[in-house]
Amino acid sequence: MHNMANWQRAIAWGKYEELNKEPERKEALQKLMARSLPLASSETMHLTPDWPFNVPDRNIITGIVFRVKPVNKTGRFEKSSSEVFFAT
Repeated sequence: MHNMANWQRAIAWGKYEELNKEPERKEALQKLMARSLPLASSETMHLTPDWPFNVPDRNIITGIVFRVKPVNKTGRFEKSSSEVFFAT
């Protein structure tokens, strides 16, 4: 959301798949470790206590690794080219 007149959203449905086999799990964790991070993050997005720093052994990362393959999606948006001014 940029402002009340310029926003977008998306909703997706998909198939949940746990990645239990080592090659798939390793690839998914590599992608998570390489992603761009926001300036502020919540504790739940930290994969390790050293987050956002890379760990040499990804086997210490516990928890379920999964992916969702999209099967359907929808979205909406509003885009206004007019400028909005507020009086103070």
